[in-house]
Parts: sequence; structure tokens; C-alpha cells
Amino acid sequence: MNLVSALGLTTWIEPTRPNRRAFGVPDGGPLDAVSFRIATALAGSRSKVLEVVGAPVELAFDEPTWVAIAGAEGALTIDGLSRSHRNGRHRVQRSLVLAAPTHGWVTYVALASKLGALALGHPETLDHSTPLRMTPSPDDLDQSDVVGREWTVSITSDRRGWRLEGDAAQGGPQGESEMAIPGLVQLPPGGKPIVLGPDGPTVGGYAKLGVLLPSDRFALAQKRPGTPVQLASVTWEEARQAESTFEAALNETTARLAWL
Repeated sequence: MNLVSALGLTTWIEPTRPNRRAFGVPDGGPLDAVSFRIATALAGSRSKVLEVVGAPVELAFDEPTWVAIAGAEGALTIDGLSRSHRNGRHRVQRSLVLAAPTHGWVTYVALASKLGALALGHPETLDHSTPLRMTPSPDDLDQSDVVGREWTVSITSDRRGWRLEGDAAQGGPQGESEMAIPGLVQLPPGGKPIVLGPDGPTVGGYAKLGVLLPSDRFALAQKRPGTPVQLASVTWEEARQAESTFEAALNETTARLAWL
């Protein structure tokens, strides 16, 4: 698989790298782990996966290849012919073109060891319309000035994190640098939240408002710049229960796809 053209951020992606944060190495991994896991389940084990963010991309192939696609919706052209669906498994002779997404923002293209065409609906992260849930503040900060109001995803967002734009809230206090993790919601003195992404810093001194639930962080990854979002606060118990339910459902889905 060769990259012919890409206007946005396109990169080979691997699962999260654990246990390296102590050395200042971010976790890495996919922006939307739900779509990533669906793509790898469709493709087969040890598949190489390309993460395509936003803009269109054109790929060329030296020989007939099966690929698995999951994530954002949009037009798909294979060997010059338009396809009626994008998410699923496809056979490519020479070329594949992903148009700019019409629904969602991040797409995964995996080289498949499995054979057979398969059409899928889009991942649930694309339909996430409820507020993005975050845990209580590790710094015991009052979240009331940030939750419930409307923010929009900034065009400056990338794999390091998502900036939220809107009327500034009361800025958070600047503190000493402490451990930072993906999903951490920071509140800089300027009053506009930042949600750290998979390639975000491992330490930071901005005030810590809370941590987005992983399922909601993956949903945030699928929201294009300019999309309105809201933040909501949940208890630790609600967060644990929600993530347990989410992980069980995702494991069931990927196990089922692994047999197809």
C-alpha cells in the first residue's frame, strides 16, 4: 500500500504503548480506538493500519489486496468505481480513494489477511451526541463553570489534544508540572479547556478539571472542527460502570467481527 496523496494528517498507527510515560514517551495509539479495533478485527491479526484524519487520501497498490475500513463515513472509490458503503472489507486491484468525510473525522484503513467482501454500519462513536463525560477533578476544582455550556472543537486540534473554543470560563490556577494522561481535561488561565490526546504531554501544570471517559474521548476524536460539544461531570462510580459496560460491548463486537 503506497500513499499517493493526502491533504491531512495520515500516519501508520499501532496500539497504545504502555509503561513508557515515566520516560516522557506518550501513550500513542489511535485517536478513535473503537474504529481502530473494528478495523483490525475485520482485517485479521497483526494488520498494518493507516489512520486518516479529516482530509481526502489516495492509496495505490502493487497487487490485488483486501483492506478493512472503519470510522468516518464518506465517498469511497476503488479502482475508479464508487462504492455504496465505506465501512467494511473491500478488494482493491490498484487504487483506493477516500473522499473527505461527510460524517465523522477519522478513518482507519487496515491491510487485511482475511478474504471476503463485507459491509458494515458506522461505529457508535460517530453517533455520540450526548455530553462528553468526565470524572471529578483530581485537583478538587469546581467544574460548574465549564460543564453544560456549549464549546466547539477548535481547528487547531490534533493528535496532541483537542482545544475547545467558546466564551472563556474562569481560568484555572497554574501549578507545578504533574503527571498528565490522555483524556485529561485541562483548564489554562485563559479559561478554554484542552483535552489531551494520545500524543499529548506526559506532564503539565495547567489545572486539572477531570478525565474524559475513554469511550467519550474516542467520540471526541470523530468530531470535526467547529462541531459543538458539551462537558458533563459524573461520579467515580458512574464512570466505572459506564466504562465496564462500554468495554464489554466493544469486546463482544470485535469478537463477533473476528469470525466474519
